[in-house]
Amino acid sequence: MKYSVRLARIIISLLILIILIFVGCQRAGRTDSSAPDNTDVQIALQPAAQAGTMTVILTNSSGAAITDAKVALEGNMDHPGMMPVDADAVTDNADGKADGRYTLPFKMEMLGDWIITVSVTQADGSTFKRDLPIQVSEQGIKGDSIKPLDDAGPNGGNDTVNGQASGATIRVEKQMARPAPLAGGTGAVYLTLINEGKTPVKLMGADTPAAGSVEIHSTENDNGVMKMRQITDGIEIDPGKSVELTPGTMHMMLVKLKAPLAEGDTLKVTLHFEGADDVTVDVPVMKIDASMSDGM
Repeated sequence: MKYSVRLARIIISLLILIILIFVGCQRAGRTDSSAPDNTDVQIALQPAAQAGTMTVILTNSSGAAITDAKVALEGNMDHPGMMPVDADAVTDNADGKADGRYTLPFKMEMLGDWIITVSVTQADGSTFKRDLPIQVSEQGIKGDSIKPLDDAGPNGGNDTVNGQASGATIRVEKQMARPAPLAGGTGAVYLTLINEGKTPVKLMGADTPAAGSVEIHSTENDNGVMKMRQITDGIEIDPGKSVELTPGTMHMMLVKLKAPLAEGDTLKVTLHFEGADDVTVDVPVMKIDASMSDGM
């Protein structure tokens, strides 16, 4: 009997030892195929407005959005038995917009100190990883890499005041939207963008809760026939210059409206730039004067 108990203890001890050795080998055998950290790439984390998601913002050394990468996340805490939180790699346009913002499903249910490992696969196929420490509390998420949401105050990279990004270079004027009678249809937004900075800025896109998506279109006269063309490579605004999106020239098309747009309504539109922060503006729905209604 004593022999059987001793044998059972030896077998259990050996099993535990084998498991520990196996786990250690697994960790040691993880070859890191990543290249050294690319210091030319700036990485910021932004808890997304949708619960259980995290947005990774990639920019280059000049502040321009990086839109051709793939980003994955892994979150770890120093707790026994704590399983990592993983998010598989996504591309920039997975959310329908190419704006340097990579939104991933990522839910952190425990409070405390986390290490968020951001894995970036660049356009040339090379990869690198960066560990970003953050603190999760009942008051929210803090850390040097955290970029607050639009309403997070004057230091939040997306903060807006009267249509101008805090610390950015773009001013928005004369914004208006055309009335649209049908939900599921299209609408149009017009505005003027003024670059008050010293470097070129490019309007890359926009979004609004009022529509499924927003496209930038130009209107061109093709042998007497007015045709619309989608602008996918952005609209550049030189320093000290302005660009007008007006009927018959350029406009933002609101695709798949959630509800009709009636005169007197107001909708929020967020503009995405290369070289400047996002700008959110209130756009009134107004009747377009007959003299302005030539073309979309």
